[in-house]
Amino acid sequence: MGSERDIWAPDQDPWYAAAEGALYALGATYLYRVGEEVARTLGLPWDEGALRGLHLAKARGLSREEALERAERLYRESLAGYDRLPPSQYRDLAEAVTEKWYGEGRLETRAQRRSVAAYLLGMLRGGRKVGLDWRGLLGERERERIAYIAARGAEYVRRLKEAARHTLARLLLLWHENPTGSPEDLGRKLQEELGGLARDWRRVALTEVAHARSAGYLAALPEGAVVEWSAAPDACPTCRRMHGRRFRVRHSPGDPEREVWPGKGWEVGPSIPAHPHCRCRWIAVTQPVGEVDPEVEDLARAVIAAAEK
Repeated sequence: MGSERDIWAPDQDPWYAAAEGALYALGATYLYRVGEEVARTLGLPWDEGALRGLHLAKARGLSREEALERAERLYRESLAGYDRLPPSQYRDLAEAVTEKWYGEGRLETRAQRRSVAAYLLGMLRGGRKVGLDWRGLLGERERERIAYIAARGAEYVRRLKEAARHTLARLLLLWHENPTGSPEDLGRKLQEELGGLARDWRRVALTEVAHARSAGYLAALPEGAVVEWSAAPDACPTCRRMHGRRFRVRHSPGDPEREVWPGKGWEVGPSIPAHPHCRCRWIAVTQPVGEVDPEVEDLARAVIAAAEK
Protein backbone atom coordinates (compact mmCIF):
# COMPACT_ATOMS: atom_id res chain seq x y z
CA MET A 1 0.00 0.00 0.00
CA GLY A 2 1.01 3.64 -0.25
CA SER A 3 3.17 5.19 2.41
CA GLU A 4 2.01 7.62 5.10
CA ARG A 5 3.77 10.42 3.23
CA ASP A 6 1.80 9.68 0.11
CA ILE A 7 -1.57 10.57 1.65
CA TRP A 8 -0.49 14.19 2.17
CA ALA A 9 0.98 14.70 -1.29
CA PRO A 10 -1.54 16.13 -3.78
CA ASP A 11 -2.58 14.10 -6.80
CA GLN A 12 -0.54 14.74 -9.95
CA ASP A 13 -3.73 15.66 -11.80
CA PRO A 14 -4.68 19.21 -10.69
CA TRP A 15 -8.41 18.54 -11.05
CA TYR A 16 -8.31 15.53 -8.78
CA ALA A 17 -5.91 17.27 -6.38
CA ALA A 18 -8.52 20.03 -5.99
CA ALA A 19 -11.27 17.46 -5.40
CA GLU A 20 -9.19 15.64 -2.79
CA GLY A 21 -8.31 18.89 -1.05
CA ALA A 22 -11.93 20.04 -0.93
CA LEU A 23 -13.24 16.81 0.58
CA TYR A 24 -10.38 16.55 3.08
CA ALA A 25 -10.78 20.20 4.15
CA LEU A 26 -14.44 19.59 4.92
CA GLY A 27 -13.68 16.90 7.49
CA ALA A 28 -10.51 18.51 8.85
CA THR A 29 -12.31 21.81 9.48
CA TYR A 30 -15.11 19.96 11.24
CA LEU A 31 -12.65 18.20 13.56
CA TYR A 32 -10.89 21.48 14.30
CA ARG A 33 -14.17 23.24 15.23
CA VAL A 34 -15.23 20.34 17.44
CA GLY A 35 -11.91 20.24 19.27
CA GLU A 36 -11.78 24.01 19.68
CA GLU A 37 -15.23 24.09 21.26
CA VAL A 38 -14.53 21.22 23.64
CA ALA A 39 -11.31 22.93 24.73
CA ARG A 40 -13.13 26.23 25.24
CA THR A 41 -15.96 24.57 27.19
CA LEU A 42 -13.57 22.80 29.55
CA GLY A 43 -11.13 25.70 29.76
CA LEU A 44 -8.31 23.77 28.11
CA PRO A 45 -5.41 25.25 26.16
CA TRP A 46 -5.91 24.84 22.42
CA ASP A 47 -2.95 24.99 20.05
CA GLU A 48 -4.32 26.41 16.82
CA GLY A 49 -1.15 25.54 14.96
CA ALA A 50 -1.30 21.85 15.81
CA LEU A 51 -4.71 21.01 14.22
CA ARG A 52 -0.86 28.21 15.69
CA GLY A 53 -0.29 29.77 19.68
CA LEU A 54 -2.44 29.12 22.61
CA HIS A 55 -6.17 29.60 21.96
CA LEU A 56 -7.05 30.97 25.38
CA ALA A 57 -4.17 33.38 25.36
CA LYS A 58 -5.05 34.79 21.95
CA ALA A 59 -8.77 34.91 22.59
CA ARG A 60 -8.58 36.67 25.94
CA GLY A 61 -5.36 38.61 25.66
CA LEU A 62 -3.69 36.50 28.32
CA SER A 63 -0.08 35.43 28.46
CA ARG A 64 0.67 31.74 28.10
CA GLU A 65 1.30 31.44 31.85
CA GLU A 66 -1.95 33.24 32.70
CA ALA A 67 -3.90 31.07 30.30
CA LEU A 68 -2.49 27.88 31.78
CA GLU A 69 -3.18 29.09 35.31
CA ARG A 70 -6.78 29.89 34.39
CA ALA A 71 -7.19 26.52 32.70
CA GLU A 72 -5.76 24.76 35.77
CA ARG A 73 -8.33 26.46 38.00
CA LEU A 74 -11.25 25.66 35.69
CA TYR A 75 -10.03 22.10 35.40
CA ARG A 76 -9.97 21.63 39.18
CA GLU A 77 -13.38 23.22 39.61
CA SER A 78 -15.25 21.51 36.80
CA LEU A 79 -13.57 18.63 34.99
CA ALA A 80 -12.27 16.85 38.08
CA GLY A 81 -15.37 17.52 40.20
CA TYR A 82 -18.16 14.95 40.26
CA ASP A 83 -20.58 17.60 41.57
CA ARG A 84 -19.69 20.10 38.81
CA LEU A 85 -19.30 17.87 35.76
CA PRO A 86 -20.41 14.26 36.33
CA PRO A 87 -19.15 11.57 33.96
CA SER A 88 -22.56 11.30 32.31
CA GLN A 89 -22.08 14.81 30.97
CA TYR A 90 -18.90 13.90 29.13
CA ARG A 91 -20.96 11.87 26.67
CA ASP A 92 -23.54 14.66 26.49
CA LEU A 93 -20.83 17.22 25.77
CA ALA A 94 -19.27 15.05 23.04
CA GLU A 95 -22.65 14.46 21.42
CA ALA A 96 -23.76 18.09 21.62
CA VAL A 97 -20.56 19.51 20.13
CA THR A 98 -20.25 16.98 17.32
CA GLU A 99 -23.92 17.39 16.37
CA LYS A 100 -23.74 21.19 16.52
CA TRP A 101 -20.86 21.51 14.08
CA TYR A 102 -22.22 18.71 11.91
CA GLY A 103 -25.38 20.75 11.38
CA GLU A 104 -23.83 24.21 11.23
CA GLY A 105 -21.15 22.98 8.84
CA ARG A 106 -23.80 21.42 6.55
CA LEU A 107 -21.47 18.46 6.34
CA GLU A 108 -23.77 16.01 4.60
CA THR A 109 -24.84 18.40 1.86
CA ARG A 110 -21.31 19.61 1.24
CA ALA A 111 -19.84 16.09 1.30
CA GLN A 112 -22.40 15.02 -1.28
CA ARG A 113 -21.56 18.02 -3.48
CA ARG A 114 -17.82 17.33 -3.31
CA SER A 115 -18.21 13.63 -4.06
CA VAL A 116 -20.40 14.41 -7.06
CA ALA A 117 -17.83 16.97 -8.23
CA ALA A 118 -15.18 14.22 -8.34
CA TYR A 119 -17.55 12.08 -10.45
CA LEU A 120 -18.18 14.94 -12.88
CA LEU A 121 -14.45 15.60 -13.15
CA GLY A 122 -13.99 11.95 -14.06
CA MET A 123 -16.62 12.33 -16.78
CA LEU A 124 -14.84 15.40 -18.10
CA ARG A 125 -11.55 13.49 -18.23
CA GLY A 126 -13.42 10.81 -20.15
CA GLY A 127 -14.43 13.32 -22.79
CA ARG A 128 -18.04 13.95 -21.72
CA LYS A 129 -18.84 17.67 -21.65
CA VAL A 130 -20.97 17.87 -18.51
CA GLY A 131 -20.93 20.50 -15.80
CA LEU A 132 -23.20 22.05 -13.20
CA ASP A 133 -26.25 21.45 -15.40
CA TRP A 134 -25.68 17.68 -15.38
CA ARG A 135 -29.27 16.90 -14.35
CA GLY A 136 -30.52 18.07 -17.71
CA LEU A 137 -27.76 16.35 -19.67
CA LEU A 138 -27.62 12.88 -18.14
CA GLY A 139 -29.99 9.94 -18.41
CA GLU A 140 -31.79 8.17 -15.59
CA ARG A 141 -29.10 5.51 -15.13
CA GLU A 142 -26.38 8.17 -14.88
CA ARG A 143 -28.43 10.19 -12.42
CA GLU A 144 -28.87 7.08 -10.29
CA ARG A 145 -25.11 6.55 -10.29
CA ILE A 146 -24.57 10.12 -9.14
CA ALA A 147 -27.17 9.66 -6.38
CA TYR A 148 -25.17 6.64 -5.22
CA ILE A 149 -21.93 8.64 -5.22
CA ALA A 150 -23.64 11.37 -3.18
CA ALA A 151 -24.97 8.80 -0.71
CA ARG A 152 -21.44 7.42 -0.22
CA GLY A 153 -20.14 10.90 0.57
CA ALA A 154 -22.89 11.46 3.14
CA GLU A 155 -22.31 8.07 4.75
CA TYR A 156 -18.59 8.59 5.23
CA VAL A 157 -19.03 12.03 6.75
CA ARG A 158 -21.64 10.61 9.15
CA ARG A 159 -19.06 8.02 10.16
CA LEU A 160 -16.58 10.82 10.83
CA LYS A 161 -19.08 12.50 13.17
CA GLU A 162 -19.66 9.26 15.05
CA ALA A 163 -15.92 8.62 15.31
CA ALA A 164 -15.39 12.12 16.73
CA ARG A 165 -18.21 11.68 19.27
CA HIS A 166 -16.89 8.31 20.41
CA THR A 167 -13.29 9.57 20.60
CA LEU A 168 -14.22 12.60 22.71
CA ALA A 169 -16.41 10.66 25.14
CA ARG A 170 -13.78 7.95 25.58
CA LEU A 171 -10.98 10.45 26.11
CA LEU A 172 -12.87 12.41 28.78
CA LEU A 173 -14.00 9.28 30.63
CA LEU A 174 -10.45 7.90 30.68
CA TRP A 175 -9.19 11.26 31.91
CA HIS A 176 -11.76 11.22 34.70
CA GLU A 177 -10.34 7.95 35.95
CA ASN A 178 -6.86 9.49 36.24
CA PRO A 179 -7.26 13.28 36.68
CA THR A 180 -3.66 13.89 37.74
CA GLY A 181 -2.35 15.56 34.60
CA SER A 182 -2.50 19.25 33.78
CA PRO A 183 -5.07 20.89 31.48
CA GLU A 184 -2.27 21.28 28.97
CA ASP A 185 -1.80 17.49 28.97
CA LEU A 186 -5.49 16.92 28.29
CA GLY A 187 -5.51 19.60 25.59
CA ARG A 188 -2.53 17.97 23.91
CA LYS A 189 -4.15 14.54 24.09
CA LEU A 190 -7.35 15.98 22.61
CA GLN A 191 -5.42 17.33 19.64
CA GLU A 192 -3.52 14.07 19.17
CA GLU A 193 -6.75 12.08 19.05
CA LEU A 194 -8.42 14.46 16.62
CA GLY A 195 -5.23 14.57 14.56
CA GLY A 196 -5.47 10.80 14.21
CA LEU A 197 -9.04 11.15 12.97
CA ALA A 198 -7.88 13.79 10.49
CA ARG A 199 -5.26 11.39 9.08
CA ASP A 200 -7.93 8.70 8.76
CA TRP A 201 -10.24 11.18 7.03
CA ARG A 202 -7.48 12.09 4.57
CA ARG A 203 -7.36 8.46 3.50
CA VAL A 204 -11.13 8.38 3.16
CA ALA A 205 -11.11 11.58 1.08
CA LEU A 206 -8.47 10.24 -1.32
CA THR A 207 -10.24 6.92 -1.68
CA GLU A 208 -13.68 8.44 -2.23
CA VAL A 209 -12.39 10.86 -4.84
CA ALA A 210 -10.64 7.96 -6.60
CA HIS A 211 -13.83 5.90 -6.53
CA ALA A 212 -16.00 8.75 -7.84
CA ARG A 213 -13.57 9.84 -10.56
CA SER A 214 -13.13 6.23 -11.74
CA ALA A 215 -16.89 5.72 -11.95
CA GLY A 216 -17.36 9.02 -13.77
CA TYR A 217 -14.56 8.26 -16.22
CA LEU A 218 -15.97 4.85 -17.13
CA ALA A 219 -19.49 6.26 -17.41
CA ALA A 220 -18.26 8.84 -19.93
CA LEU A 221 -16.82 6.20 -22.27
CA PRO A 222 -18.92 4.32 -24.81
CA GLU A 223 -19.91 0.73 -24.10
CA GLY A 224 -17.22 -1.57 -25.50
CA ALA A 225 -14.37 0.90 -25.14
CA VAL A 226 -11.07 -0.56 -23.96
CA VAL A 227 -9.31 0.90 -20.93
CA GLU A 228 -5.87 0.20 -19.56
CA TRP A 229 -4.84 0.14 -15.91
CA SER A 230 -2.30 2.91 -15.31
CA ALA A 231 -0.50 2.40 -12.01
CA ALA A 232 0.41 5.41 -9.89
CA PRO A 233 4.14 6.30 -9.68
CA ASP A 234 4.29 5.04 -6.07
CA ALA A 235 1.88 2.15 -6.59
CA CYS A 236 1.86 -0.88 -4.33
CA PRO A 237 3.10 -4.25 -5.66
CA THR A 238 -0.45 -5.40 -6.42
CA CYS A 239 -1.21 -2.32 -8.51
CA ARG A 240 2.16 -2.46 -10.28
CA ARG A 241 1.30 -5.97 -11.42
CA MET A 242 -1.97 -4.64 -12.84
CA HIS A 243 -0.22 -1.88 -14.82
CA GLY A 244 -1.01 -2.15 -18.52
CA ARG A 245 -3.74 -4.74 -18.12
CA ARG A 246 -6.70 -4.01 -20.38
CA PHE A 247 -10.43 -4.31 -19.77
CA ARG A 248 -13.57 -3.68 -21.79
CA VAL A 249 -16.03 -1.08 -20.53
CA ARG A 250 -19.64 -1.94 -19.80
CA HIS A 251 -22.36 0.29 -18.37
CA SER A 252 -23.76 -2.56 -16.27
CA PRO A 253 -22.13 -5.52 -14.45
CA GLY A 254 -20.48 -8.12 -16.69
CA ASP A 255 -17.50 -10.49 -16.63
CA PRO A 256 -15.61 -9.32 -13.50
CA GLU A 257 -12.25 -10.58 -14.74
CA ARG A 258 -12.35 -9.00 -18.20
CA GLU A 259 -14.73 -6.07 -17.92
CA VAL A 260 -15.17 -2.96 -15.79
CA TRP A 261 -18.16 -0.73 -15.18
CA PRO A 262 -18.99 2.38 -13.15
CA GLY A 263 -19.10 1.54 -9.45
CA LYS A 264 -17.41 -1.87 -9.72
CA GLY A 265 -15.68 -2.76 -6.46
CA TRP A 266 -12.53 -4.80 -5.85
CA GLU A 267 -14.54 -7.44 -3.99
CA VAL A 268 -16.17 -8.25 -7.36
CA GLY A 269 -13.02 -8.15 -9.48
CA PRO A 270 -10.13 -5.87 -10.52
CA SER A 271 -11.18 -2.24 -10.09
CA ILE A 272 -9.85 1.20 -9.24
CA PRO A 273 -9.34 2.18 -6.46
CA ALA A 274 -7.84 -1.14 -5.51
CA HIS A 275 -7.24 -0.18 -1.85
CA PRO A 276 -7.40 2.87 0.45
CA HIS A 277 -5.73 5.96 -1.08
CA CYS A 278 -5.04 4.14 -4.35
CA ARG A 279 -4.21 6.68 -7.08
CA CYS A 280 -4.15 4.41 -10.09
CA ARG A 281 -6.47 5.34 -12.94
CA TRP A 282 -8.04 4.11 -16.12
CA ILE A 283 -6.75 5.32 -19.47
CA ALA A 284 -8.90 4.75 -22.56
CA VAL A 285 -6.75 3.04 -25.20
CA THR A 286 -8.51 4.84 -28.06
CA GLN A 287 -8.69 8.24 -26.39
CA PRO A 288 -6.36 10.81 -28.00
CA VAL A 289 -3.76 12.32 -25.70
CA GLY A 290 -3.17 16.05 -25.92
CA GLU A 291 -4.25 19.40 -24.59
CA VAL A 292 -7.63 19.57 -22.90
CA ASP A 293 -10.39 21.44 -24.70
CA PRO A 294 -10.67 24.99 -23.20
CA GLU A 295 -14.42 24.45 -22.82
CA VAL A 296 -13.78 21.35 -20.75
CA GLU A 297 -11.26 23.26 -18.62
CA ASP A 298 -13.89 25.93 -17.96
CA LEU A 299 -16.45 23.29 -16.99
CA ALA A 300 -13.94 21.67 -14.61
CA ARG A 301 -13.13 25.00 -12.94
CA ALA A 302 -16.84 25.70 -12.44
CA VAL A 303 -17.42 22.25 -10.92
CA ILE A 304 -14.49 22.65 -8.51
CA ALA A 305 -15.54 26.18 -7.50
CA ALA A 306 -19.10 25.04 -6.78
CA ALA A 307 -17.89 22.07 -4.74
CA GLU A 308 -15.67 24.26 -2.54
CA LYS A 309 -18.55 26.46 -1.37
